[in-house]
Amino acid sequence: MVDVVASDEVQRGLSVIVPLAPAETEWPELVLQLAELPAGSEVILVAADDTPRPAPESWPPQLGYRVCRSPAGRARQQNLGARVASGEWLWFLHADSRLRIETLPELQRFMARGDEALGWFTLAFRGDGPRWTVFNAHGANWRARWLGLPFGDQGLLLPRSRFAALQGFDELAPYGEDHLLVWAARQAGLPLRHVPAVLETSARKYARHGWLATTLRHWRLTAAQAWPAWRAMRKGSTPALAIFVKTPGLSPVKTRLAATLGEAAATRFHQLAAAATGEVARSCQSQLTPYWAIAEAGPVAAAAWPGFASLHQGEGGLGERLHTVYSQLLARHGRVLLIGADAPQLTADLLRAAIDRLDDDAAPFVIGDASDGGFWLFGGRAPIPREVWTSVCYSQPQTAADLRQRLMPHGGVTPVPALADVDSAADLPVLLEALAALVEPLPAQRLLHDWLQPMLDRVDAPAVRG
Repeated sequence: MVDVVASDEVQRGLSVIVPLAPAETEWPELVLQLAELPAGSEVILVAADDTPRPAPESWPPQLGYRVCRSPAGRARQQNLGARVASGEWLWFLHADSRLRIETLPELQRFMARGDEALGWFTLAFRGDGPRWTVFNAHGANWRARWLGLPFGDQGLLLPRSRFAALQGFDELAPYGEDHLLVWAARQAGLPLRHVPAVLETSARKYARHGWLATTLRHWRLTAAQAWPAWRAMRKGSTPALAIFVKTPGLSPVKTRLAATLGEAAATRFHQLAAAATGEVARSCQSQLTPYWAIAEAGPVAAAAWPGFASLHQGEGGLGERLHTVYSQLLARHGRVLLIGADAPQLTADLLRAAIDRLDDDAAPFVIGDASDGGFWLFGGRAPIPREVWTSVCYSQPQTAADLRQRLMPHGGVTPVPALADVDSAADLPVLLEALAALVEPLPAQRLLHDWLQPMLDRVDAPAVRG
């Protein structure tokens, strides 16, 4: 749930996201410092409890201020803050972070350059812990500068689009979500840039647990995470999988289905089918990087599709939108798979087979035909001119054949097994049979099957059969 505590009707360039642990008390001083942010910025506090945290009485009207409530977990809280953020830039701060006089001016200079980069600040510890923490600060700054490993207490700053491409913070990691985000940025080729200003943080944990014990523990945990992350980076980036979806309430969904079943049932089908498709993608996340490719722009649409990073399909017809998503993800990952959410009987084995054939030197593209003459999957590892995408006649019996023909000058196409997708009510009995035939259906696929069976029994049989 998001509470809008003060006016946020302004255009924002920067969203500052601050996760708060239960009973956190350090945040008010930081918020007062953030009142000096440039006009149009917003501050988002993401709390793990229900304690009221109103904006200061003197809060500037030109700044946004939000309080979100989230289950505990810094990665989860920060991801929620990013989903509701409206700024083009995201700045992640800890509640005990403190700014110096040069921090905000240097921040603005960094953003004004427009670098597609992950920024980090010089770390300094406040005087609330052992004096030996000065060595920890020197070590952290050396590690960030020379090893390319800044941590969260150095104020990670990056464009929202790049944060989404990195899939946000790892919510399954027991610790070090900031560390893992930096490794993901390095693997994706996102440059790391130093913002030449100091960001202070508290040294309380060193006072509470002992300087030596805390330092040694940090070294041990960092090394335990860094080694597998380094090995994964050496193996190269995983291919991207974009799942094309529309957001109920913002766009009409499954309109041909709605003509027979009604809008509510068509919307529910779309939600269940997308959930099943996403669960299959999640089951093979070690082999690919899933994205929601969302038809609508803006934070409301992005917040409706949690779990994966999201990107906007862009404007124009289907060909334009396919080009936008494919070209963006190809630049980041080198290999791309595109699917819809209307063939939810797909399996992880089918996705893995598509990846294997995409890596085959015989052809740079793969296509999975749909039973209606379209395609349920497209994959590629080579650039495709915009005019190839836009010259195809979509939603026609010859769509897949048309795309194959237009791709021939750019490389061959390898097939993957065909699937039946759902466009109208007449396709639903085929889907129901396919779901029932799955050897090991995932929970979301079973849920779709169990919803679909009685729903089909209630509607007019001739209408469903077409």
